[in-house]
Amino acid sequence: MTWAKLDPNAAYTYSSEPANKVGDFYTWKGNKDMGEGKMTIKEISGTDSIRFEIDFAGQGISPVIFNIASKGDSTEVTWTMKFYFPFYARFMGFMMDGVMGKDFEEGLAGIEKIGLAQPTGAVKSEYSVEDSKPMMCLTMLDSCTVDPKIIGDKYNSMFGQLDAEMKAQKLSQAGAPFAVTIKYDMNNNFMVFSPGIPVSAEVKDVKNKKIKFAKYDAQKCLVYNYYGDYSTMQASYESMYKHIGENKMEVAGYSWEEYITDPMVEKDTAKWLTKIYIPIK
Repeated sequence: MTWAKLDPNAAYTYSSEPANKVGDFYTWKGNKDMGEGKMTIKEISGTDSIRFEIDFAGQGISPVIFNIASKGDSTEVTWTMKFYFPFYARFMGFMMDGVMGKDFEEGLAGIEKIGLAQPTGAVKSEYSVEDSKPMMCLTMLDSCTVDPKIIGDKYNSMFGQLDAEMKAQKLSQAGAPFAVTIKYDMNNNFMVFSPGIPVSAEVKDVKNKKIKFAKYDAQKCLVYNYYGDYSTMQASYESMYKHIGENKMEVAGYSWEEYITDPMVEKDTAKWLTKIYIPIK
C-alpha cells in the first residue's frame, strides 16, 4: 500500500503468505496520519484483474481494482479506486485527483520497480493442461434463469436426489460432485446444466427416472483452481476462454465444475475450492 510511508513503524497482520486467493487479507494499524484498516481480496479474474476491498476503520469501505493487460513486451497496470461521499460532501470528488493523484503515481511506480526487478524468463501460468479422469456417474439435467439463488436451490435438490439414488443402488461415491454447463446465455438470462456424482460401479436400472447413468471418457482440458463463492465464478470462465484464444487452443466440449470443498463442512467461502475444466484440443 502506497500510504505505508506515512508510518514506517505501523503494525501489520497477514491472513496468509503469499496472499493469492479470494478471502486473503491484511490489516494495518499506524499513527494518526496512517490510521488503521483492512484490505481483502474479493475476486481474482485469471491474470487480467484483481479486486480488493479496503476498509478504512471509521471511514467506510472502498472497492479497488487492478486491471492488467499485456502490451507487446510490457504490461499495463490500471489502478481504480472508488470513494463514496454523502450528498452534501460530493464536491470532494472533484478534489480527489489533486489530493491523491501523486500517491497513485508513486504506488504504480513501486509496482513497476518490483516487476522490473524480477528475473526474466517464462512465467508460470495459473492454468494447467490436464487429462480429466474417466468416470461412471449418476446425472440429471435441468435449466433455469441465471440467478444464483435459483441455481443454488436446484443444485441442492438435484444433488440430494443423486445422493439418494447412489445409496439406493448401494454404491459409493467415487469422486467430487460436479456440474456440466450445457448452455450459458447471459443475454437471454438462461442456462442448461447437468449436475452429477461419480459412482463406484455401473448402474443397470435407475430407480429415480429423472436420473441417468453415464460414462465420461478422459479429456484434455484447461484447468483452473477457483477459490471463493460460486456466485463470482463467471469472470474466471471469461479469463480462461481468453487464455484459450490467445494460445491458439480450441474448445472441444462442454465445460464443467468439480466441487472439491463441501460447503456444508467448510463455512468460510474463501476456502471453497472449485476446479473448472474446459475441454481443449
